[in-house]
Formats: sequence, C-alpha cells, structure tokens
Amino acid sequence: MLPVVLVFYNLLLAGVVLAVEKDQAWERVKRFQRQSKEQRQFSDEWIAHQFNNKDGDHHYIYQSPCPCSDPQLCQPISSNDGFPIRTTGEVYGFAGGKEIGQNFNWTHISTVAWANEDELMCQAHKHNSRAVVATPSFNLTHLAELNDKERQSQIQEWIDKTLSMVKSRHRDGVVFDYEGPLGEQSGEIQAYVALINATRQAFHSKSSSPPLQVTTCVPWSTNCIDGRCYPYRRLADVSDLVYVMDYDTQSQITQGPCIANANAPLAGMKQGILEYIRLGVDPAKIILGVPWYGYQYPCLEGTKLQDRFCPIPLKPFRGVDCSDAAGWEVPYSTLLSEWNTTLLVGDHHTPPEHSTTRTIMPRDDYMGASYFNMMRERNGKQVVHQNWLDDPTSLSQKFTYAKSMQLGGVGPFQLGDLNPSTQPKESQAMWAAFDSFFPDKDGDDEDTTPEAKLMAEQ
Repeated sequence: MLPVVLVFYNLLLAGVVLAVEKDQAWERVKRFQRQSKEQRQFSDEWIAHQFNNKDGDHHYIYQSPCPCSDPQLCQPISSNDGFPIRTTGEVYGFAGGKEIGQNFNWTHISTVAWANEDELMCQAHKHNSRAVVATPSFNLTHLAELNDKERQSQIQEWIDKTLSMVKSRHRDGVVFDYEGPLGEQSGEIQAYVALINATRQAFHSKSSSPPLQVTTCVPWSTNCIDGRCYPYRRLADVSDLVYVMDYDTQSQITQGPCIANANAPLAGMKQGILEYIRLGVDPAKIILGVPWYGYQYPCLEGTKLQDRFCPIPLKPFRGVDCSDAAGWEVPYSTLLSEWNTTLLVGDHHTPPEHSTTRTIMPRDDYMGASYFNMMRERNGKQVVHQNWLDDPTSLSQKFTYAKSMQLGGVGPFQLGDLNPSTQPKESQAMWAAFDSFFPDKDGDDEDTTPEAKLMAEQ
C-alpha cells in the first residue's frame, strides 16, 4: 500500500526482472521506498533466521516469548464470529518506521499495518486492534515460469514460512503490496492471484485459528494506473480486504497543463471507488486509503508568490512526461508548521508584503483540498513552492462518501504523520475526521444520498 514510488524497491526485493527506466525510477525515490524495504526486511530476516537449516524443514515454528507486559496481549485478535472483518467498520492505518503507537487515538483503529515493533503490537492488542506486517519477498517471474505442480509446491513453501513468521511474532495477518507494471493476462499476475488465494486459505484454516487477515493494496483506479492492469475483481475475491491507495494520483498527468495539483482530488476518489464497485468488488471489502501527507512542488522560474497556478518541471514516469515526481511528499505536521512559519501568502490575491498575518488556508473546492504558496531556496535561488494537502475538511468529505457507499472502512497513510506534542488541536481534528465514517450515536443514520442510491443500482 503503498504509493507507486515503491515499485523500484519492490522489484529489487521480489526479484522481478522488468524493464525499469532507472533515471525515471530514481526521480520517484521517496521516503516510503526506504520504509517499504524496512517492512519486508522485518519478514525476510526472520524467515532467513528460522529456516536457514540444511535439512530443509520448513514447518518448524519458533514461538517468540511474549514481549507484552500482559501475556494475554499476545493472543491474536478475532471478531466475535471469528471472521477477520469488523462489522462496525474498519480504520486501517499504516504505521511505518519505528512507530510504537503511544500517540495514536485508538477510538476507531481496527488494524495497524507495518506493525514491526513489538510494542506497537502490544498497544494494538490492548485496544482490540490487529497488528499486521508486510509479506516477505516473492518472485512472480520465477513462479510464472514453473509448471503447475512446481508452482504450487513453491507457493506452499512460501506460505509455510510466512504463516510461521506471523504466528510466532504474535501478529494478526499480512499485507500484499505489489505494484509492478503487468498485464491482466500475464503469467506473473496469475501467479500473484494464486499466491494471495493460497495464503488466505491457509490463514483461514484450522491450523491458524482464529483466522488471520489477508489484505491486498490496489491503486486508486482500476484503469491500468501506471501500467498496473490487474484483475482487480479477482484480487478482491481472494483477499479479506483491498486497501485502495487513494494518494499519489498525479503519478502520470496526461490531461491539461503540467501544474502542481492535489495529491488525491475528491472527484478522482469518487470515480475510482465507483470503478471498483462496478467491477463487482464487494464494497464491504474496500478500505479507502487516504494520505496524511501532502505534496510540495517547486514552481518554474517566473512564478510569483501570489500566483494561483504553479507550473512544474517535467519529470517523466513510465513514459509520461508530467508527473508528481517533480515534487515530494511532506508529512501533514510539517506542512502545518511551514504554513505558520514560512514566508507565504494565505490568499493568492494578497501581495507578499501584506501577508504577515495568517488567514484561513486557501482551498480548491473542486479538488477538495487545501494549498498554499511559499518561498524556499532551491539550487541557490529563492523559488516559489506550492503545497497541497488533505486536512480534516477534505478527509471528512471522503469519509462521508465512503460511508454513503457502504465501504468496509477507511484509513490513513501514515499514522505517524501527525505531531500531537506540538500541534495537539490540529492532530485531534485529524483523528476526529474519522467520526464522519461511523454511524451517528443516536442510531438514526439512514443513508439516502445519491451515491448510496447509485450503489444500490449497480
């Protein structure tokens, strides 16, 4: 789940031999790539340690001592009926890094992904939330080249190791996140579907009781985003949940001028969710993933601080000249800090010399996102930069839409992008936005929105 920029590392780690243009790939090196590598290393290193034996015994499970203060916290989480989906709705968030969850608001959180730290697992279980990890590496090209019997054997071997890793570390499931460009009928994607399907069957078997959760990350749209022409209905069918990564949606800008834009426009989110539903994906399996980070873009020379539009340099990605690779991700808390401290204009009609007082951050109602301009040094020059971010207002709109479409849940990437110690009110407002997804407390929550009616007609 991850932003498409993870492709480069994912290809290296999975051993998939594909023609990746190095110059373009490096333009998209972002903080999430490093984190993705760390997530897989957590799984890969444990498996290498446990299964590096000459006799080839892949069924030995080493049960790590419970690291929690209360041994009961090492028991796997299960819903009342044993099925790994909450009927009340999911808040499925990614942690990343060395996050341990002390600053999380656990009111709605049901699953924390990338829960590598034992302390985070203990915190999650304390609040009846799942702690899941990234899958170990896999080689789709190799699997696609095998005959059916050999492929099944190697998939089973991979599953044995993965299940052992998950159970021994007291985790509650895994997250699949492959983002390489593949055709829907390719051998690699068929192997991917088979791998997920077999994993889910094993994770729901009696040997793993209660059932362990299997989630698959998918892009914001089903329309072959960045060359990912996957069989999304089949991926959803063989998964417990699909995490729709509605962020980094400007990876390939093919329409209009090449300008800075919202990370995840509201209209695009609605269109993408409808595409999944029209394919026949069960809305209850869909998690709407949203960004808790924004984008910062350097504007081309000649752009003024008060200008509304910010032309950006051409930075190709997978054959498209204009992409968000011209910018970079910035955590929500950092953007708030820059809004409060950096030379900027709070209203693009306000001259810079009169912009010392802060006003309400400008919004683009069509994009459903906030933005602001600021000056920043780049290559020895002061350059106008434009920032785009989702905030409590835009997220509440998206969560309300997710509720109207009866989606299974919502969730941020990443949970650690807030700073409650220095921005307590702003952080609290981000957490409070989740309330828009859940039923009203008085129970009167009948949904008669046009979106709900449209879904019912599908």
